Amino acid sequence: MPTFWGYVAEYAGVAIIGGGVGVGEIVSRYRDRPVKAASSLPGITYILINAAASAAALALTLSFSWKFGASGEAITPTRILVAGFGAMAVFRTSLFTVRISGQDIGIGPSSFLSMILAACDRAVDRERAADRAQRIQVLMADVSFEKASDSLPSVSLGLMQNLDPADQAALGVQLEKVRTDPTMTDHAKALLLGLALFTAVGPEVVEKAKAALGEEILISSQEPPGGEQPPGGEQPPGGEQPPGGEQPPGGEQPPAAEQPPAAEQPPAADEPPQFPGTDAQGRYPPPRTPQTPQTP
Repeated sequence: MPTFWGYVAEYAGVAIIGGGVGVGEIVSRYRDRPVKAASSLPGITYILINAAASAAALALTLSFSWKFGASGEAITPTRILVAGFGAMAVFRTSLFTVRISGQDIGIGPSSFLSMILAACDRAVDRERAADRAQRIQVLMADVSFEKASDSLPSVSLGLMQNLDPADQAALGVQLEKVRTDPTMTDHAKALLLGLALFTAVGPEVVEKAKAALGEEILISSQEPPGGEQPPGGEQPPGGEQPPGGEQPPGGEQPPAAEQPPAAEQPPAADEPPQFPGTDAQGRYPPPRTPQTPQTP
């Protein structure tokens, strides 16, 4: 019969094994920053649930005195190994399955445990998504997808020594879909390129690969990031003209400046009709007296 400390050692052993299984599951899902994912609050919760499930499995084996074919001193280590590694398999099985609305729903401890583990997994995923968004925005802000789509993945994969060929093939398929998508801008494609490389090799490797390539993959000064226009060529909003050349609303022209009315000339006084040979008053000049020449 085990002592009190013997039971404590057994439960501690299965809890460590069960927690290790939970750590392994998180690391396999979040390969870009596995330590940060496992040390987050949702990640710790996920690990503790796995450890508690293993402890519960050990309690069942002790209650029913299961020995799993072992005898003597081998019984305790066998129980610890079976409860630690097999707890999640036991608790994720269903006692029976019910088909509801065309779906098979398992009835048993798997329903409750899977729901809790899925919630913790989504919480870890949300935290990692926020961190990845911040890092990818800074890292790929000045990268041109057209220039980096071939060289950046090649250098990043070349820096790795033991990357699984299946992961390399999956990365190639993912990048090919991004490359052939006509609906995305170059900046959006560059962000997706960085995220795919984050998952495959990790952000630190991508940063080193970008630094090694240098200006070869960067957006030139004539190509502002995201397809934006440079500040010098900005157009005023709404197509408005600058203040110096303001147009009146509605495109109307300002009224022309009014000219003062021409000064009226006073009516001329009645003048007598002019006849040939008359003066200004209409009179004929007096007749001239002929002069007789003087005799010497």
